[in-house]
Amino acid sequence: MPPDADLNWTTEQAASYATDAGIPCTPAQLEGIIANLPGLGPSGRAPSGPQGGRGRYLYPTAVLMDLISLNARWLIPPRDIPPSVLDPLAPPGVV
Repeated sequence: MPPDADLNWTTEQAASYATDAGIPCTPAQLEGIIANLPGLGPSGRAPSGPQGGRGRYLYPTAVLMDLISLNARWLIPPRDIPPSVLDPLAPPGVV
């Protein structure tokens, strides 16, 4: 789905699009960034799904794409860092 397909996306849609474009990220990462930015709030809610309940928050697509591009260097782990450094739960000595 191209970024201009809708004016608003959920963090799941934005993370999926970014991952397909080569910037692997998760909805949780985007939500963590959003939670730490004062003044950035949702622009609405998506419709509820077949199970009912509240829909996911919607954010302007352009804002989500900007967040991903500006934070890409922290979302993508550097290739030359051992996995043990990137994963704090890895057992000692794992490289």
